[in-house]
Amino acid sequence: MPVHNIHMYTLAFVAYLSFVRVSHSENPLNSPEVKLINKLLLNYEKRARPIINVSAAIPVTYNIDIVGIQEVDPKNQRMSIFAWQPMQWKDEFLAWNSEEHGGIKRIILPTASIWIPDFVLQNTADKFYNEESLKYFNAEVSHTGNVIFTPGGKLSTSCPLNMKYFPFDYQACKLLVSVWAPSCAEVKMEALSKKVATDRYEESAEWTLVSTSIKNVQILYLGVKYCSIEINLNLQRKPLYFVLIFVIPCILLSFVSIVSFTIPAEGGERISMSMTVLLSFSFFLIVLNDLLPKNSDEAPILAIYIVVVMAFMGMSLICTILVVRLHYSSKPVSPLIKRVITGYLAFCVKVKISPEKATGIDWKDVGKVLDRIFIIIFSICVLIVTIVVFFLILTHRK
Repeated sequence: MPVHNIHMYTLAFVAYLSFVRVSHSENPLNSPEVKLINKLLLNYEKRARPIINVSAAIPVTYNIDIVGIQEVDPKNQRMSIFAWQPMQWKDEFLAWNSEEHGGIKRIILPTASIWIPDFVLQNTADKFYNEESLKYFNAEVSHTGNVIFTPGGKLSTSCPLNMKYFPFDYQACKLLVSVWAPSCAEVKMEALSKKVATDRYEESAEWTLVSTSIKNVQILYLGVKYCSIEINLNLQRKPLYFVLIFVIPCILLSFVSIVSFTIPAEGGERISMSMTVLLSFSFFLIVLNDLLPKNSDEAPILAIYIVVVMAFMGMSLICTILVVRLHYSSKPVSPLIKRVITGYLAFCVKVKISPEKATGIDWKDVGKVLDRIFIIIFSICVLIVTIVVFFLILTHRK
């Protein structure tokens, strides 16, 4: 065989070996990270607690990082927030020597492949077991076996809301996060901090997050202790919106109805005005009913205020009808009524009746005196009720 042919075959063989070597080295299945993951998960049993000493408990630290308050629903007695829930524990079966694996010190593993604490929101108002946390979030594993898992999402919890001081109310809601199946002797979940993390918190348009607290709780069930974490959120409503569209119109309407006594009885608009105001209060009561829960334990002070003012407006309407009826009465005024009207009552309400007019007083004059009396009485009543109600509400707010 010619020498030049041997030389060509040799070059071709060397090129082939180089190609095979490069292809083999570039194969992703041979990367140090893939080899490490395959090694760690080989014969890994995610149903077993990842601890060598089976008689010891696995310590799990828990914290909650609230992003925002999504909804506070008084009618259904529930609160919804968006939050991250960082957890950390040590998996003794996922530790490795970083020097033996290309200096890799951390990897990301899907939670479907490894053991994670069986945690639930115990007082949830939605799904009891949040499968989305397992489906969409991975875990970060370090070479020491330390695992960090940070699921996030919407948390809806049942929350008994006290609407007594609406719209100047405070609310206290609680979230109870528990390790569902293992007892404290197997998995010991503890809070990392005494307060909720608010670094990412975005202020709500309706609520102010006043304070938070976190504490460890152990629930005894059938003689076994289960570890839970109680998260308390104290909220204060921002009342400006409801004050502008609800409270101020109610107060104004309560005094507008009293002005009807200044309208001349001949105009015929007094009764219709009183009826309109009464219907307006009925509308406000319907709106309030749509906002608030059907809870008979403690009625909202604002609802009581509207009902009391409506009662005054009902009596005001009756008095208006009485004055209009007297205005058109053709019967003579009795001497007793003349003496009462021209004497003590006229003096008290500052209505001047001349001596010449006193002998010929008619029902129109009686109506004028009664109008003045009703204005004073209902103004005082509405003013006292308004002051007392809002004093109670604002004192509670302080």
